[in-house]
Amino acid sequence: MTGAESYNLVEAGLDSLDLVVFMHEIKELLKDKGADMLARQVDIGLIQRVSVADLFRLAEQLERAPEEALALLRHSLAAFREEQSAAES
Repeated sequence: MTGAESYNLVEAGLDSLDLVVFMHEIKELLKDKGADMLARQVDIGLIQRVSVADLFRLAEQLERAPEEALALLRHSLAAFREEQSAAES
């Protein structure tokens, strides 16, 4: 992968076990950055929906500007939850 892919991890061919392992790695990375509460909010639904390009951008930003990356992730998680809630209604 180049990091420019617009498709998500499911479309890239990851199976459910790979997605769970990846989710665990994301949670551990967030915990390492001091974002335990944010790590608890990451779920498989989010992991399935996010694009490969967005994941690459997040990883790069976590290295360069972790506080900005965490703020962006908080905002994205809130928007994702609103979308899920609306879809369930």
